[in-house]
Amino acid sequence: METISKEEAAWLAGILDGEGCLQIGIRPEPRETLRLLVEIVNTCPYMIRRVSEIYKKMGLVFCIGFGHWRNDSEYLKIAVSGHGSLEKLLEAVIPHLTTKREQAELIWNFIQWRKTQPYGHPNKMYRVQLALEYRKLREQLVAHHKRRFSLQRLPRRASEVLDISQLEAKV
Repeated sequence: METISKEEAAWLAGILDGEGCLQIGIRPEPRETLRLLVEIVNTCPYMIRRVSEIYKKMGLVFCIGFGHWRNDSEYLKIAVSGHGSLEKLLEAVIPHLTTKREQAELIWNFIQWRKTQPYGHPNKMYRVQLALEYRKLREQLVAHHKRRFSLQRLPRRASEVLDISQLEAKV
């Protein structure tokens, strides 16, 4: 396993910002299993190949899948799950993320909290606490995804940085 360059980490962060999805899921069978996932979906095999090269270089565990959009075009997806691999990935990209930084930090913080807890499911009270922490994280991620903004009122000028000082969230 090699370390990746700052340029590779920044490129990967840009891909995650634009094409990535940070998720949390709960599998109910046979016992409640909680899963964090970072996934990139795209139609360009060259981009997915480059992502896989970087993941391999980092020593991450990942899988590549294939699917069809509703319009019948094909896509590839590459996913990382497992706290160890996610921790390595997020450690590398968080300093470079923009749009998904808050989501990544929520998952990072959850992984750090989870590392302080005993492994497995030793008692019911612990399972309840773990489920509550996951639920809280999921609610925060969903709320972050559902944010909508009033964009029409933002001042826009040619060749100027977008001024978001007056950005208002829609309620």
